[in-house]
Amino acid sequence: MHTLETLGRLTRAAARRAPWRFWPRIVPAREVPDRSALAVDVQALIASLDPQELRAHADAYFSGMTLASPQCRKPFMGPAESVQLCSQLGLLFEAAALSRDADVLDFGCGTGWLTIALARLGCNATGLDISPAAVNLARRAAERELDKTDGSATFAVYDGMSLPFADATFDRVVCFDAFHHVIDQRATIAELARVLRPGGRIAFVEPGPHHSTTPQSQHEMLQFRVIENDVSMSAIAQYAAQSGLKPPEMLVQFQRPVRMPFDQFARWTTQGVGSHEARRLVQGLISVMTDGQCFYLCKGDERHDSRRAEGLRAHLTLIEAARDADRRLLRFRIAIRNDGFAHWLCTERRCGEVRLGVMKIGADGRVLQQDYARFSLPADEVAPGAAVEVSGSVRLPADTSAAYSLRFDLVSRRVAWFAQQSPDTAVDWSPAGAG
Repeated sequence: MHTLETLGRLTRAAARRAPWRFWPRIVPAREVPDRSALAVDVQALIASLDPQELRAHADAYFSGMTLASPQCRKPFMGPAESVQLCSQLGLLFEAAALSRDADVLDFGCGTGWLTIALARLGCNATGLDISPAAVNLARRAAERELDKTDGSATFAVYDGMSLPFADATFDRVVCFDAFHHVIDQRATIAELARVLRPGGRIAFVEPGPHHSTTPQSQHEMLQFRVIENDVSMSAIAQYAAQSGLKPPEMLVQFQRPVRMPFDQFARWTTQGVGSHEARRLVQGLISVMTDGQCFYLCKGDERHDSRRAEGLRAHLTLIEAARDADRRLLRFRIAIRNDGFAHWLCTERRCGEVRLGVMKIGADGRVLQQDYARFSLPADEVAPGAAVEVSGSVRLPADTSAAYSLRFDLVSRRVAWFAQQSPDTAVDWSPAGAG
């Protein structure tokens, strides 16, 4: 996604120089595989399997693995493999828009490496797989690696058709290279949509529309009788609509970085990209767009909340601030308005709880004490555009020999201070200016 933005910026000058020839239509030049010559037809294989047989084949695949197996060390299973795995994992995380304390389902978790990673990010992760052998291995891995984690990792086995969870259980669902193994893609998307909460996302990294025809897929299906199905985005869009989900949003980037000599890089960054070079770049991008597809599906309008920093913006007005008679306490009243697009969660929670915070600031503008005081907001939640008022008193520093001020700002617990997102949010009170 960022690659496309950069390409657009670099090619702007060249487009102005030759607008009549700069962006001719570029179409994929890909050969359609001859499926009649394949050893295994994936649709015939799917028709011959039932969920119990698929589970048996998956169990046979995982039963020979141990915690030392490369599959348990993903995404760092090997120098060559890790390049692609880490690149795809970064795309998946961007597509999922994760936050701490989110309830996340890792569908098709296998050995549980991604479920464990999600727990390390502070999510409440649930790994799900059709193979009991895989889930047992995942549980052992989690017990070994997650003794001190912010989040949690639990695991469950499913029957290959119905997910063992109530409706609207998860904020997010992630599926890393597992969806193409299911028997019924339409039914699976319907089940994932069912367990997803309104405003949530299902994020995928999956192979493309000709995956079943590759030599590796043919080998896997012939040797292990596992499903290596194609993933057609037009079919995904249809299944999503039938399940009440929005159309897929795609994250597209080059599968491999573009290498170039320094003089070419310097020319591109100063003079822009020539039309011939830009055409080759876009042609190269198009040729790999379906090799590894990253996309997400939303359930209704997305709901943003204070567990992520994006959308945190406020307007604070210091209505009243006065010291008591002993000059030991500052009594204040502050009006607070939500000027962002995120809902503020104000009840006590591990992550994302929004409070009014007070910092002690030195004369040079440096923060002397960040968590000088915190105050709860008088609401369970503050929606965008809504306002609240906070009254309270804060003890003034006993040492008055050094100049200081008190800075009032909002803070989302374990996420960010609002002034980090919008510097004009905070308001200061200084004893020097109070008289």
